[in-house]
Amino acid sequence: MIHRLPSSLRSRLRPRENSISILIVDDTESIVHLLTHFLAGIADKIQVARDGEQAVELVSDASEADEPYDVVLMDLQMPNKSGLQAAKEIRDQGIDVPLIAMTAGGLPAEDCVKAGFNGYVTKPFDRKKLVKFITGFVN
Repeated sequence: MIHRLPSSLRSRLRPRENSISILIVDDTESIVHLLTHFLAGIADKIQVARDGEQAVELVSDASEADEPYDVVLMDLQMPNKSGLQAAKEIRDQGIDVPLIAMTAGGLPAEDCVKAGFNGYVTKPFDRKKLVKFITGFVN
């Protein structure tokens, strides 16, 4: 199931010339494998972070290099730093990358908004809906 937050809370991107860069943040190998497979057809670059701490570092580095990710898909429950903590840190740095929360359970939309997420998806994923949802942020 996919949930888009109200348009007033969503960031819109400036699309790059036919190039989409996605960061997948999840500590579960099977989820990373599945998402990489699902998104390979729409993304030219897919990177993986295994926890929130690594995600903050990669997003910060990409932003500083003026090569920001087009979308960051971030699990909420991870070791070292949760997705909620990582999202808050990214927003506190003033980085305006679209953040999509991934959760196995229903998380109130307000919690995602407070942490700085632009939307969220629930597991298990539906490939077509997920791809359509993500491309909505880059088109």
